[in-house]
Amino acid sequence: MNWIHVFQLEDLLKLLLAATLGIFIGFEREIKNKPVGIRTSLVITLISCLLTIVSIKSVLLYHDMATHVQMDPMRLVAQIITGIGFIGAGVILRRPHDIVSGLTTAAIIWSASGIGIAVGAGFIWESIFLVLFLFFLLEGLTWVMRHINNSRFEANVLVAHLLLPADLDPSDIIFALEQKGVRITNIRMRGNPIRLTLRMYSPHSLTLFLLYDYLKSLGIKDIDLDQ
Repeated sequence: MNWIHVFQLEDLLKLLLAATLGIFIGFEREIKNKPVGIRTSLVITLISCLLTIVSIKSVLLYHDMATHVQMDPMRLVAQIITGIGFIGAGVILRRPHDIVSGLTTAAIIWSASGIGIAVGAGFIWESIFLVLFLFFLLEGLTWVMRHINNSRFEANVLVAHLLLPADLDPSDIIFALEQKGVRITNIRMRGNPIRLTLRMYSPHSLTLFLLYDYLKSLGIKDIDLDQ
């Protein structure tokens, strides 16, 4: 078999499509300031697609050399799923105050891998439909939940640990945050100087970096934000 023709134009188009769909999946996470964005999803879908193509092509390439050996074209695919499981588990975190974050991001990692595998196996239209359906369904659910005032969907869950200077009143900090649209659900104060811990919902427009800069502008020097 000619090694030059092992990878054909069809396979290169599959890789291009997998990359495009990976970017599309990552975009949904990127606009919500999540740790797994466009680049991560792109890598996962692209390499998953590549390994699926390699797994299938390997059976065609080597079946003449090992006629007495039963070869499974989906063997590498099973290993992809296992490996992605470890990556997905790594982004699920349990935060203080019983906050668990990263579940949707882990699911997106898993789905990005699945899309790459599907494209690599030749299920082109199914992959395109699923990515579009998934994207619009996630955005649609977010829109619906925002309109029934569900704070889990209208804002990011944060825990802020703040060491206040002696001249700052905790009530002034709380009032200033509420003026920015932050909804505080739990307040803890201890020590002298006061260490203030706030569990809150921050609007998506107030990113982690903007919130950090805003707290700095209020005169707080020691800031620790958990998302």
